[in-house]
Amino acid sequence: MDALVNGTPASAVKDRLRLLEDRRLALEAEIETAVAPAPRPHPNLALVYREKVTSLTQALMAEGGGAGQWSWSATSSMRSA
Repeated sequence: MDALVNGTPASAVKDRLRLLEDRRLALEAEIETAVAPAPRPHPNLALVYREKVTSLTQALMAEGGGAGQWSWSATSSMRSA
């Protein structure tokens, strides 16, 4: 509206609005056909996995086991990591 009040010809405003509308439609079409990128694993995933395997190995080798308790804590902490 300010452009019209300031003396810009209505045809120029109309042309600009048409270009913007065409661009909006093109972007919407591009979004609809875009393929979502594959999820990326967390950068520390290998380190966390290595620590969990080490902990499990130690629990299995220790007298009295404790492996059952470990697997529950490992599973729950992996979900929260």
